[in-house]
Amino acid sequence: MRKVTVRIPENLYFKMKKMVEEEKAESISAIVRDALEYIIEKYSRVLEEG
Repeated sequence: MRKVTVRIPENLYFKMKKMVEEEKAESISAIVRDALEYIIEKYSRVLEEG
């Protein structure tokens, strides 16, 4: 697995920070990781369908 840098809008960052503070998410990294996994999964399906 590779490490990547992701830029997100400041307002989205604050929303994610609030989710972590309210214990709705483990960490901001976990939220971003889950989102990337979802996008990659969807993108992989598109590539397979060709």
